[in-house]
Amino acid sequence: MATGSAASEAAQRETSKQAPPPEDKGPGSVSGNLTKDPELRYTGTGRPVCNLRLATSERVRNAKSGNWEDGPTVFFDVQCWGNLAENVTEHLARGDRVVAEGRWMQSDYTNDQAVTVTRTYLQARDLGPSMIFRGARPVRKESK
Repeated sequence: MATGSAASEAAQRETSKQAPPPEDKGPGSVSGNLTKDPELRYTGTGRPVCNLRLATSERVRNAKSGNWEDGPTVFFDVQCWGNLAENVTEHLARGDRVVAEGRWMQSDYTNDQAVTVTRTYLQARDLGPSMIFRGARPVRKESK
């Protein structure tokens, strides 16, 4: 979490252009492999957030050889908040296969070249390891 007086001032500063809220595109889910280790960040108000990127490819049968092969790889952005973000960061790593469920969101931003970019991502309500290729067991904290 950011510390120091400069960080406090930056968190309090209002921007001249407020970004419009993301547009809700409806419910959805995605499964794939994490492309890198999850990294936990905190907003200016101290709320945990984690942005992930998943890679997935469908298995397709080669018409000539009859063998199964990987199809084209597709990448999806996933965003987690709160306890979910903290748990994802603590328990998952690059290469892990996960399943995420939530709502597809779309937002616009202006990049460094002053070009407006549209970003579509899954804002996850739930995310966990996929058990299609291996097992997983939840880690339970001891109750007090």
